[in-house]
Amino acid sequence: MMRYVLVLALLLIAVFPKIVLAHCPLCVAATGGLALLAASLGLSSAVVGIVSGSFALAMGLWFARLIQRKRLPMQDWIIALFVYLTTVLPLMPLAIEYKPLFVPFVGEYGTTYPINLFLLGALLGAGIILLAPPLSRLLTRITERHILFQQMITIGILLVLVSTVIEIIIN
Repeated sequence: MMRYVLVLALLLIAVFPKIVLAHCPLCVAATGGLALLAASLGLSSAVVGIVSGSFALAMGLWFARLIQRKRLPMQDWIIALFVYLTTVLPLMPLAIEYKPLFVPFVGEYGTTYPINLFLLGALLGAGIILLAPPLSRLLTRITERHILFQQMITIGILLVLVSTVIEIIIN
């Protein structure tokens, strides 16, 4: 009986597809795969975080634009934050790496805090996604030209530059 219910459910899904405007678990799995690939190549958790964080926020902003009806103030940002958190947080156990941050002016002898490099990288990746559109507009204003896929190229260059700098600084 259970087999017939499963076959019927799959048939109904195939015949009557519905556009789902929710967070895709496959995207999280793909990002996790990318994070594992970067980690297996020997890149630091910060670089894995930069790639994952930028992808997560870009996906969140894209999902937010798909929903036409606005029911909440700042609904796009709430959706983007939700997608970002549900993408980045499940990946944190895959890339555990901490570095010390010494703050000399806290306490009598200073204090050392452990910094999660994946989380730091994820925040940097999200910052890159937020910085790229204004930077692309600035480049257009300065050069008085707009090239095809300029914003995507800007994001790609920023990701490579920041990842390279962070990898050099950490190692």
